Amino acid sequence: MWALIPLKRYGQAKQRLSGFLMPGERISLLKAMLEDLLFVLCGHPEIESVLLVSDEPTVKKMALDKALELITEEELGVNGLNDVVQAAVSKLAQRGIDDVMVIHGDLPLLTEQEISILIKSHQQAKSPAVTIAQDIEGQGSNCVLCTPASQMHFQYGVNSLQKHRVHAQEISASLQIINLPGAQCDIDTPVDLIKLVNHPLLVKASQTKRYLDESGIAEFIRNIPAESLAPLSLCATVNYQQLD
Repeated sequence: MWALIPLKRYGQAKQRLSGFLMPGERISLLKAMLEDLLFVLCGHPEIESVLLVSDEPTVKKMALDKALELITEEELGVNGLNDVVQAAVSKLAQRGIDDVMVIHGDLPLLTEQEISILIKSHQQAKSPAVTIAQDIEGQGSNCVLCTPASQMHFQYGVNSLQKHRVHAQEISASLQIINLPGAQCDIDTPVDLIKLVNHPLLVKASQTKRYLDESGIAEFIRNIPAESLAPLSLCATVNYQQLD
C-alpha cells in the first residue's frame, strides 16, 4: 500500500484559520501536522512508500530530507485537488502501483493502529474496493484507500463522502466507511483547532503538540471563556494574540 499526500502551497492553505492564526502560525502548524503524519506513515510496516504531491518549496525540502518521493503539480500539468490526485494516481498506476491510500496532511492524530485497521479492512474486501475514513461530520473523506486506484474518480469537496459512495456503487466496488477518532480530526476551522488542543490523542502528536504549546496557542485556547466559544464556532474574526 502506497500513501499519497496532496498538499497545497502553504500560503494558500487553511484560509478558514486566517482570522484565528497569523500566516506564519498557520504555516508552522501545517509543518508540524505533516511531520506527525509522516512519522506514523513512514514507520508503518504495511506502508510501502509515501508520495508527496506539492509545489510547496518547504515540502520539496522535507521530501529530500526524508528520502520520500515527490511530484509537483507543475510536473503533472494539472491543478485543483481532484485533478492533482487523479493525475498522481495515474502516474503510480503506470508503475504497476494500484493499492493507494490518499490521505490529507492535516491529520496529526492519525495513529499506527488506525492505519492498520484501515488497511486490514480494505484488504479483506473484494476488489475493486474502496475504504474511507470519514470526518467527524460524516461528510468528508479524510483517508481513501482504493484498489485498483486507477479506477477511482476522486471527488473531494463538499460532501465528498456521499459522492465517493455513489461512485463506488457505479464501479461495483465494495465499500467500507470507517469511523476512527484520529482519522476524523482534520484541522480546517477554529473549532477544529479548539478540539485538537483538547483532544486526548494530542499527546501522541509530538510535533503538533510541541508547536501548539511553545507558540502559546494551546494556552490561549484553553483560557477562552466558555461564553466565547459559540461565536468562535461560527466565525473567528480576531487573532488570538489580540484577545484579552
